[in-house]
Amino acid sequence: MIAIDDLVRQSPEHSIFLYTFGQKTGRGQMGRSWQDEPGKSLALTLAYPQGALPKNTDWVALNKQLSASALMALQRVCQEPLLLKWPNDVYRGTGKLAGILQELRSDHLLFGIGVNLYERNWPGGVNGAALWSSDKGVVGELLGSLQHHMALPQVLAMPVDGFNKALMFMGETVQIQWASGAIQEAVFCGVDERGSAILEMENQRRAYAHGQVRLLPPKG
Repeated sequence: MIAIDDLVRQSPEHSIFLYTFGQKTGRGQMGRSWQDEPGKSLALTLAYPQGALPKNTDWVALNKQLSASALMALQRVCQEPLLLKWPNDVYRGTGKLAGILQELRSDHLLFGIGVNLYERNWPGGVNGAALWSSDKGVVGELLGSLQHHMALPQVLAMPVDGFNKALMFMGETVQIQWASGAIQEAVFCGVDERGSAILEMENQRRAYAHGQVRLLPPKG
């Protein structure tokens, strides 16, 4: 099986676009293991050489540009509106359609996205959503859209505000879960320049980093 690390070593100065429809060694947020149902989802990894990125890159802003670009690529082939759930999951309605993971290395920035392509029996407790309701989706069109919108020049041209405009829960009362496991209600007021969620509780606004708190998914 081809690994992204092998391709990076072979082409250190080029962006790399690697995908599969049967990921077995994937991982999600906070190092969680992740496996898909073969043929039902797409796992894509992009490697951008750091030498191709602007000097003094704002990594948080770039994270937002990448997430917004991925959302736009998926929206091109989905008839229903899609939204971003902080920090960077893609939702269709009340179900998670795609998960995004980014990793900064010494020579490359890795961007990974796992997309549910078709409806299936979701594991217990998972509120999932699919890009298409049947096998009539055009995978080639999806790959073309991802290649176009995730090309580095396109990503860098994406307004950072595109991320903010695509956020779900803006101005709404949501349920949050603290690292301790405690659940509380708060008003979600957006994401700041450090990538932290701005939450209002008891008439006070504060910013919280991913890891301190998480937004619970919308109720289906």
